[in-house]
Amino acid sequence: MDKKIVFAQIISDFLERPLPNSLPRSIKIPLDVPKIVSLLGPRRAGKTYSLFYIIQELRKKIDR
Repeated sequence: MDKKIVFAQIISDFLERPLPNSLPRSIKIPLDVPKIVSLLGPRRAGKTYSLFYIIQELRKKIDR
């Protein structure tokens, strides 16, 4: 199977599935900066769910 098709399907599946519920955290990550932001911390500190929350906020700004 072509790698491009596989990657396109993985991305499509991710965009279509609902994200887990997440709560706003005390950390503030700028969403309007055209730079890559790294999120570092110990295991099980909430990094992934912080990113899920950011994705939800960014999705609200996009017309679908």
